[in-house]
This record gives sequence, structure tokens and C-alpha cells, in this order.
Amino acid sequence: MRVRIGVANATKELDLEVDDAEQVVAEYEKADEAGNRMFTVTETDGKKHMVLVAAVLYVEFEPDKRLSVGFSPE
Repeated sequence: MRVRIGVANATKELDLEVDDAEQVVAEYEKADEAGNRMFTVTETDGKKHMVLVAAVLYVEFEPDKRLSVGFSPE
């Protein structure tokens, strides 16, 4: 699943590929509730990104798209 995180004072958003979007939400909420300044997002290929909790403007989730070939209705 693709996750885009808008960060304050950054010209580009973080565009990440993750296995579980709910884990991203859980990590953010856990960090926010605990008063931590940063939370970690791990991509499907193992890359880790640390993001400032206070700098998150938005989080956008995009489900994986299924490619169709030909005239199939699905």
C-alpha cells in the first residue's frame, strides 16, 4: 500500500510503500500520545524513515491497484 505523508516546511511529501497502513497510524498515535517527537515508518523493502510528529500535516493512503489486461471488467 502506498502512503503519502505531508510534512511541514518540506517541498515534497514522503511517498512510501508499506505493508500495513494501520501500523503507520498506530506508530503515529503511539508517539503522539507518549509525547515523543518522532515516529518510525518502515517500508516494504526495509527502509526506515523517522518523521517529526509535530510536522505531519496529512497522511494519504492509496490501496494497491490491480492491473487489468484487455477487456476484462475487473
